Amino acid sequence: MHFLLVHQNFPGQFRDLAPRLVSLGHRVTAIASKKPAPGLLPKAIEVCVYPWSQPGRDGTLIDPNLEMNLRRAAKVAALATLLRQQGLQPDVVIAHSGWGEALYLRDIWPRARLWAYPELYAQPSLLGYGFDPDRGIPSDRELQSIRRHNFVVLAALADCDLALSPTAFQRDTFPAHLRHHIRLLPEGVNLQPLSQLPAKPISLPNGMILRPGDPVVTFASRSLEPHRGFPLFMRALPELFRRHAGVQVVVVGGFGHSYSDPSPHPQGYRGQLLRELEGQLDLSRLHFLGRVAHQELLSLLRLSAAHVYLTYPYALSWSLIEAMACGVPLVASAGGPAEEVVINGETGLLVPFGQPQILSEAMLHLLADRALGQRLGQASQRLALERFDVGLAAMELVKLAALTDPAN
Repeated sequence: MHFLLVHQNFPGQFRDLAPRLVSLGHRVTAIASKKPAPGLLPKAIEVCVYPWSQPGRDGTLIDPNLEMNLRRAAKVAALATLLRQQGLQPDVVIAHSGWGEALYLRDIWPRARLWAYPELYAQPSLLGYGFDPDRGIPSDRELQSIRRHNFVVLAALADCDLALSPTAFQRDTFPAHLRHHIRLLPEGVNLQPLSQLPAKPISLPNGMILRPGDPVVTFASRSLEPHRGFPLFMRALPELFRRHAGVQVVVVGGFGHSYSDPSPHPQGYRGQLLRELEGQLDLSRLHFLGRVAHQELLSLLRLSAAHVYLTYPYALSWSLIEAMACGVPLVASAGGPAEEVVINGETGLLVPFGQPQILSEAMLHLLADRALGQRLGQASQRLALERFDVGLAAMELVKLAALTDPAN
């Protein structure tokens, strides 16, 4: 079977799934706005790149982002037309619908099954409104922008044969009358190797060596920002340091912003929180690593006595699934997709968002009761392997493709 995957930053969510489909004997082609990093994917995956440069901001446009989505759709359509003329005829097209790239693909490959990946249906709560105590109320302009953000997603749902969602939470962000069109299918992460990673000492940039069994707390996010709970985590640290004399806290993540608005502080939210908590933190036990290589993050997770995952109600992060596969004891914020995998007292500890005192208590609980942490970690590892491993996801995807084949 021939799968065509469309994602402006390919491989994106297809990072592990695309190679697994190839290993199962299927052909995989991708359309993206740039080539993936060398060595990231098997050579058998052909990545076709459409020309793209960020257009300038036209002050006369009501919504520049919507304009960019339409431009992307046109660029992808031009490339797809050329590929069709060269003989490319996929059986299944799977497109992330967040950027409008697949808007015209139905007309170019009418015989192909068109599947959409509508990650979320935009709404104020996904941006923390009504969830994060630090957030106020959205302005009329923000509410209007949220409405427009859904234009391309709704167009994709109207046009596709099937839509895929990795979690029930993400599916249920959509209006009830649209959910019947959305099939639950985990994205698929290569978890088996993670479950077998040995815990071994690692050296921090300052020369400190962390060893298995040390009281290590970890926090990881693409960017250190409110959307992924960084301020809440930082505000829980003074109590943690005060009550545990040996704990080492390791923070992984960029100092810019990804989902949240930028911080007014010149050093980002990291600088903002360090200033807010000045004199309350033991900086000799707080280590900011910035962004690290994936393997380095996994090695760190294997050492962690308590990994903290905090987020607004949003898409489920792979970092949480990978931490589960590593068998790390978890503390996660309640609300959103984390509750589908972190069952309080069974596969981790859940804490309310916005209450640093309760977060401190949860971290201290895991540091004090290593047997509990081991039990929770083993249970979360089993759940991750049973539900999210790429082998299972690939088989489900292929089965779904066979069931929807018009020839059958």
